[in-house]
Order: sequence, then structure tokens, then C-alpha cells
Amino acid sequence: MSLLEKITTKAENFIDDITTLEVTTLTGNLSTKVIVDPNNGNKIDFQKILDTLAPADGTESEINVVAATKIDFDNDVVQYVQKGAKPDLVRLHDNAIKNSQEARSAFLNAMLSFKPGS
Repeated sequence: MSLLEKITTKAENFIDDITTLEVTTLTGNLSTKVIVDPNNGNKIDFQKILDTLAPADGTESEINVVAATKIDFDNDVVQYVQKGAKPDLVRLHDNAIKNSQEARSAFLNAMLSFKPGS
């Protein structure tokens, strides 16, 4: 992949990331060890943790999607809620959406108010 292709791909991914909001709420029976990245100030490496998840009881992993929401920049919304989902998990999902929207809004407002050289 050429440098131009890499830059284009990164730009496309960035634009997609800032113009959509996706929240997925999962439930299941999983466990793993906490993994830190010594090359990044010993911060928790969530991607490695997700990659190594195993069921707590030694059986096959099981993850259930309780709810999933995708909100596009133009406010088109696609939403899924599992039939019979526990109300507390749906509230958790709804709060995650609200918090994500507020954080996204604050980020965009900060970006729009940024004045180079000041």
C-alpha cells in the first residue's frame, strides 16, 4: 500500500469515525487477566484483553448483544434491542448513548472553536 493510499484510508476512517456514533451493549460469561502495555506507560491494553477473552467457567465463550445503536451524522438511527432485554441493561445502553453524544458534541465544539496561533 502506497503512502497516498495509507493517508487516504486513514482520512476515510477518521471521517467515518467522527460522523457516526456506535454503541453496543454486550453481556456474557467471560474472564481474562488484565493486560498492560509496557511500551505505553503500562496503560491497560483493552484490545489485547478483548482478543484473549475466555469464558469464566472454561466452556465456550458466549457474548450476547443486548442492544446496538448506530447514529449517522444526519441523525439517521439504526437501533436493535434484544427481545426481553433486562431494563437495567437497556438503561445502561441508553446512558452510554447519551454520554457518547455529549462527549462527541463537546469534542466537535472544541474543534470548531480552536483558533490556530492563539
